Amino acid sequence: MFEKLYQDARTAARHRAGPLAEDRIAFLAYRASQGYTTSTLRWLAAELLIVAQQLPVGRDQKVGLARIEEVANRWHGSSGKTTDGISDVFRSTATAWFRYLNRLEEPPAPPFLPLIVDWATYMEKERGLAAATIERRCQFVKDFLTWYAHRHDVLSLVAIEDMDAYFAVKSAQGLTRLSIRTIADTLRSFFRHAGRRGWCAVTLAAAITGPRIYQLEDLPLGPSWEQVRALIATTEGNRPTDIRDRAILLLLATYGLRSGDVSRLRLEDLDWENEILCVTRPKRRQAQQYPLAHGVGDAIVRYLKEVRPRFGSQEVFLTLHAPIGRLSQGTVWGVVGERMAKLGIVASHRGPHCLRHTCATHLLADGLSLQQVSEHLGHGSVNVTRAYAKVDLPALREVADFDLGGLL
Repeated sequence: MFEKLYQDARTAARHRAGPLAEDRIAFLAYRASQGYTTSTLRWLAAELLIVAQQLPVGRDQKVGLARIEEVANRWHGSSGKTTDGISDVFRSTATAWFRYLNRLEEPPAPPFLPLIVDWATYMEKERGLAAATIERRCQFVKDFLTWYAHRHDVLSLVAIEDMDAYFAVKSAQGLTRLSIRTIADTLRSFFRHAGRRGWCAVTLAAAITGPRIYQLEDLPLGPSWEQVRALIATTEGNRPTDIRDRAILLLLATYGLRSGDVSRLRLEDLDWENEILCVTRPKRRQAQQYPLAHGVGDAIVRYLKEVRPRFGSQEVFLTLHAPIGRLSQGTVWGVVGERMAKLGIVASHRGPHCLRHTCATHLLADGLSLQQVSEHLGHGSVNVTRAYAKVDLPALREVADFDLGGLL
């Protein structure tokens, strides 16, 4: 590995003679498999050598985060450089390396973790819920149990007063009534399962209630069609991020996709011969086909040809920098949110979901029925779509009269 990275034999020999050479080689090979470039690997090799020299450990010895922090600060002081980046790079490199070697002393697992795992298994095996839904619900419960662990270490002692105190904390943190209601519903589901398992009182779940939510009170207002046009226009450059983001924004605005739909999109989901886009709906456990609009298809083709890393993954949208992998839902959210923020667009939400609302509004303005819009958005029930009908007529006329360059 070192001979491949360094043409100078003396430099390669110095790296090979350093501490834990085989462990450093293994980590470099792992990063290479993730798509790291040769120049980045060369930089990483130098950082690993510094870590190995400054943080001497036995081959089977584990390293704690506190030890890494101590040595990072000491290295920062002895390096003679004033920037804090020296210790940050040391800390991140050491943490990633020892974690890869399975020799990092990680923080203790979240409290009651086995109970959460048991509940997750129940939701998957017995209820058949989608993986994304299970992950989100487990995160809500994990947050509550972490908070609760500072009060008691036995789940059987949990009481409705604890729930009220927790909801008060969440409210003080600025969560909306709808968000708190969602958390309450999740906790009620978990403690219903806990009661059946005998972990707590069986009557606790029924007592968990969230704030009252009125019909359509949280209408997910999106930007106007003129603002969508301005948003798309921000991607007209030739930078890799612009080319990638244009394809993503057109998919979101045209088909009302969720961030997860874009993140999961695979190369085989694009039928170029028949001009069909196939979107997998995890909640409905079925695929949905759309005609592939030419403008959207052209944007995706340009991204695939000019920007997408040459990597073995089958997902359409990949990270632009190593480690190369599927674009996360958070990054998809950022594509919309960050560009809306730069334009000063004010909306109740700034992520992909607001474009989903705008797409639905456009379709309603175009004369489609609620049932047709529901099918287009992949909703399981037309009642979910009914909220999008609660819009003002001027906004509908604006959308109906607006032409996004033949996009819709």
